[in-house]
Amino acid sequence: MSYRVLSQRWSIVLPVGSFALAQVVLLLWLTANWEYLPDWAPVPGPIFMAIACFEPIILVACGLPIALALVVGIITQLGYLANRILSKHISEMVILVAGIALLGISTLPWFYEDQINDALIKYAIARYDPVIDAIEKYHADNGEYPPTLDVLVPKYLPAVPGIYMKFGETMTYESTPSAWFDHAPFTFEMYGHYAGIHGQMLKYCPATLNPCFESDRHIWASRINERWVWIYSSAL
Repeated sequence: MSYRVLSQRWSIVLPVGSFALAQVVLLLWLTANWEYLPDWAPVPGPIFMAIACFEPIILVACGLPIALALVVGIITQLGYLANRILSKHISEMVILVAGIALLGISTLPWFYEDQINDALIKYAIARYDPVIDAIEKYHADNGEYPPTLDVLVPKYLPAVPGIYMKFGETMTYESTPSAWFDHAPFTFEMYGHYAGIHGQMLKYCPATLNPCFESDRHIWASRINERWVWIYSSAL
């Protein structure tokens, strides 16, 4: 098989493979970060969310072969690029550039993962910070925490807050801590399920109380900022 024929065949593999790799990377990124997504963003179904548990295996099993094939494709394409330019094969040049562009785009979620995650987390909690401010203002004015969020309207809040996050199934407010291991002055939390056996919670948990929320064998807490924590629970 001549080098020219081989290169022509890889001219299709490169953009198709780049697109496939981009989809794999995007799906894994979405499933790994779905709890932070805003309410308008699409979220994978339960089957795809379970994939996030096996992310390293999927990257090796799917992403690595695709990436290796793309490396071979790029080498063969670049080796024939000069001939394409000289012979003015515009369509083949466009395919090559498109493939390389898709390949580069597919890596962006990983290169900017921390920045994207920080932005999504800030977006998620920004709509609940005013609620905490309103609760604390009510406490300062009345000497006690509000019995319900409804009493904050309209003096402290324009409306009762809703569930603004994709994973959210229930929003709970109580004027007392939710359990013996919860030392927050009051309960404000958003709870949702993850693939049936896992759950997560956005919880108000001031850092001035240490520990504000005690973990156990099936519960892990990770602090977001001075106010909020993520709490992960699992039946396993």
